[in-house]
Amino acid sequence: MSGLKRGVFVIIVGIFCCIESAWAVRYQFFLGIGQSINEGSLHTNSTNQMTKNTSSVNEKGGYYYSQTQLGEYNGSVKDITSGYIGTEVTFDKMGIFTLRGYISASYSNKVDLGSISNVRAGNLRKCGQNEMPGLTNICYRDGFYVAAPGNGGKYEEIKFNKNPNFAENISNNAFMLSYSVGFDFGANIPIHILVGTLSDYKKMIPLRIGAYGGIGYEFITYSLGHYDSRTYNNTTKDSVTLKADDTLYLAGAGAFMRFGASLYAYNNIRFDIGVKMPIQIAGDPNAKSQKWYQMDSTETLPQGMDKVFAQQLLRQEHSTTLGMYWQFAVNVLF
Repeated sequence: MSGLKRGVFVIIVGIFCCIESAWAVRYQFFLGIGQSINEGSLHTNSTNQMTKNTSSVNEKGGYYYSQTQLGEYNGSVKDITSGYIGTEVTFDKMGIFTLRGYISASYSNKVDLGSISNVRAGNLRKCGQNEMPGLTNICYRDGFYVAAPGNGGKYEEIKFNKNPNFAENISNNAFMLSYSVGFDFGANIPIHILVGTLSDYKKMIPLRIGAYGGIGYEFITYSLGHYDSRTYNNTTKDSVTLKADDTLYLAGAGAFMRFGASLYAYNNIRFDIGVKMPIQIAGDPNAKSQKWYQMDSTETLPQGMDKVFAQQLLRQEHSTTLGMYWQFAVNVLF
């Protein structure tokens, strides 16, 4: 072998050996616990609407509904505690590049959904004089038509009850629970190697500092045992019954993004500080609730008409989104 060929061969072998030496995959199982360090904003859009399906009592019945009533709540979530379990992959001996996958569970019992604001009428189009609303023809009417026994089969218009407004405040002791799965990519600077290279100090503990970022998917719920003492419950025989201490349960799922900084000590402890925020991937990251309340009509009914034919349903919806918040976590790697 000539000297040139021998030199090229030595260089190739040397590069290969360096790559093999630098790139050594290490897998570590980890457990972590985290805590939010600021209040996460909580925004809720609420809707009231009166509805009536007359197809069960009239041969020519249909699905009627009134104009929507809209409102908003602005609250916060405090003290979100999280637990993590996952695996971290380090791709090189210096610990510069990492990838971790995890599952987590979080909870808070300091959820304040806030006070009602910006109550307003919706923007549904009103039906024409002879136009009927439906699931595909979206328009509202102020009343619905029924032909009940006792009034000679004559069609009568029954006006919808007024939308009953919303609870002034939603209690500040709701409970939040969420489950998530996600992954983060990290890039780190090995401080101990830099210090050892640039100085004569060689006894520094293994220390890395870097940044991470990733995405995940989360299922989240909010529950509240004491909600709105004004909310209408199912009717009794004689009158509308108001039920105190009504419950509220919201649930939903959506994607989130998180990013921040990490500090590694001894390759076995990792401190993370960063932000978590919802993102629009695979659906809206909202928790939703829909409740239905049967109500007697508040109108004076035609003579001889049984009130059961004038009963109507209040449809009440809430859609809640948790905004960005900061969190700190400590993780032990094995």
